[in-house]
Amino acid sequence: MMNSAFGTLVSKIKYNQCVMVGHPLSGKKSLMQHYQLCPDEFSYYKSLKFNIWDLFNKDAPIMQYYFTNVKAVIFVYEIINLNSELLLKLSNYEELQNASFLILINKVDLTTEPNIIEIQNKLQTEKIKQKWRIQMCSAKTGLGVWEGLEWLDKNL
Repeated sequence: MMNSAFGTLVSKIKYNQCVMVGHPLSGKKSLMQHYQLCPDEFSYYKSLKFNIWDLFNKDAPIMQYYFTNVKAVIFVYEIINLNSELLLKLSNYEELQNASFLILINKVDLTTEPNIIEIQNKLQTEKIKQKWRIQMCSAKTGLGVWEGLEWLDKNL
């Protein structure tokens, strides 16, 4: 009886579908290891239910099928490799027009103080129509990651 009631309660909790994407070597795997997450399995944080995929090498027509019902995108960048092409491509997908974008700038512990204006210019964030936030972080130490997830949870 107790199991049934708990199962009913858990099934009523509403989660927002979230995906994590990024270029190879950006730190997705390090984030997964630091927080003990499994690729292609669901992980949870507050109202977020997210899956971690490396979509960088997927063909564009295939990629859109990963975004059904997605409310949030976590895009992981390595601080020394700020290429806006994939980020802007994702922001133009019809399926993601109402999603919030958390842009994690990883490996900030390996560089001098990053310049947020310079990062915004390189990523061309002025072209992103969705809600977005840039969060400096270190997947290795966890610096900044929780702050980014808190913002994402509050902006869905």
